Amino acid sequence: MALRPDVRYTARMRTDRRHRVPILAVLAATLAFPSAACSRPPKPLVAMDADIRSMLAAYDREAVGARKAAVLEGRGGYVTVGASGCDYADIGEALEKAPAGVFVFYLMDPLYSGVSLRLRRDASLVGFGALDTVIEGAPDPMDAEGGVLSIAPGVHAYVSGVTVRGGKVTDVPRRGGGVSNSGDLVMEDCAVVDNLATYGVGVWTEGRAELRRCAIAGNRGLRRPPADEYAAVDCGGKGAGLRVEKGGFALVEDSVIAFNRSVSSGGALHVSCEAGARLVDCVLFGNVAKDRGGAVDSAGGSIEMLRCTVAGNSAGAKGQAIFHRGKLSISGCLLADNGAGKAYYLATGSLGEYGAGVFGLNEGNFDASGSLPLAATGDAGYIRANARAIRSSYGAKRVDGPPR
Repeated sequence: MALRPDVRYTARMRTDRRHRVPILAVLAATLAFPSAACSRPPKPLVAMDADIRSMLAAYDREAVGARKAAVLEGRGGYVTVGASGCDYADIGEALEKAPAGVFVFYLMDPLYSGVSLRLRRDASLVGFGALDTVIEGAPDPMDAEGGVLSIAPGVHAYVSGVTVRGGKVTDVPRRGGGVSNSGDLVMEDCAVVDNLATYGVGVWTEGRAELRRCAIAGNRGLRRPPADEYAAVDCGGKGAGLRVEKGGFALVEDSVIAFNRSVSSGGALHVSCEAGARLVDCVLFGNVAKDRGGAVDSAGGSIEMLRCTVAGNSAGAKGQAIFHRGKLSISGCLLADNGAGKAYYLATGSLGEYGAGVFGLNEGNFDASGSLPLAATGDAGYIRANARAIRSSYGAKRVDGPPR
């Protein structure tokens, strides 16, 4: 949004034109108010629509009906779940009663509401696209009675083509409003959106989680009750999009983590001590943290970021985009349009597995704020003149600039 010109400057120019003041007087007025006359707020280098449809990989929605019909006709080695013409009416019943040798569960209905699942068996939950298969705790997450999907220790789970939304966790441990994983989880072409919890709001994992072509968006942290804050009961709100707990690992590829809000740190991602995460071709956009690490908060574990775009994020304290304590390997990434101040902050304390922040790799990056060591940078004029080249050379390839 363009800022208004300075009121005094506008009035002066109108007076000059009306009374035909000599050109030198006009130039003098221009020099007296350079911010209004000469500078414009630069357009953001990266833009992203908050519509979840813009964050997901495209698929043929017109073919969904035919795909469902083929599944219903096949009936081989899997079960179907739906209100009409299926093996089981709801997902919980199917997981409980399906024969032990069955691992694939096709979700035939467009919406499963009032869901709070705990997977205690190996299972593949297969939907027909994140816009066409929805599992929700409640239409309004404030009305939900728990997290939507939980994977028990030792369980291998595969989830495809599904939106997980509308979960809320307020009982200790207050985590995993969308997905809580203590097993081995793979999610592909999924969305985890609009969930509530205190930490690890969208996805919380202490096991191994792999996410490909997914969107984790619009998840919001809830503060602990004041009595629990004072007594240090449960964790304090780190990681609104994704949290990797001690002993866990997350691989995130070609995905978007956007518009999440943390009541503490790590709007998009928090990696705990002795945990790890690898992000490849990902976009971390528009996330907010009350304290540090608007997008990424590393508390001492290991993070690898390859060809990622980290833009439009903000934090109330250190690291508008990245707070770095632990081991960080970052290559080919773009940091732009983050909150006022340093996009990148290097912690110098002795906490965590690695003590102060250390680099495993740091090469080929661009940081518009000039705070990431060794990264290319430039002033507003340079960025404006070279915006397209910067976007094509750094960061994920799925983003573009603002409309012209």
